[in-house]
Amino acid sequence: METYSNDSIIRRLAVSESLSLEDAERHFYGLLQFLTLAASSDESLVPSKPIDEAWHVFLLHSEVYATYCHNYLGRFIHHRPTREPESRTDYRTRYSRTIELARRQFGEELDSEVWVDPEHTVCQTADCGGGGCASMCRMKR
Repeated sequence: METYSNDSIIRRLAVSESLSLEDAERHFYGLLQFLTLAASSDESLVPSKPIDEAWHVFLLHSEVYATYCHNYLGRFIHHRPTREPESRTDYRTRYSRTIELARRQFGEELDSEVWVDPEHTVCQTADCGGGGCASMCRMKR
């Protein structure tokens, strides 16, 4: 995967999610992996919560995001919140499939704190801009 970084987005992510700059950078890199995966898949993929939070911040920089998609992915990757609530099982199944594809493509590069293992997650629906986000998988506590 070609390396891309954006200090402004990473700093904003660190502030908005109360992360260290190092952790924000890791979350952002996980997002770039997810976007690369989404650009090469016909399946509906589900990001982890840390990746979705990074995606929301990247989307706030819409011009930079669009340019990134065009230059690095060859197409624009839309963030589509689900319109209707899905069952927790459906979310978990789609999230597990996303992790499976990510492991296949990125192997050992996956950061387990960003790409949360499906065996250690709880998936649920939540309100996100008028519909449930397709990224409601979080670590079990």
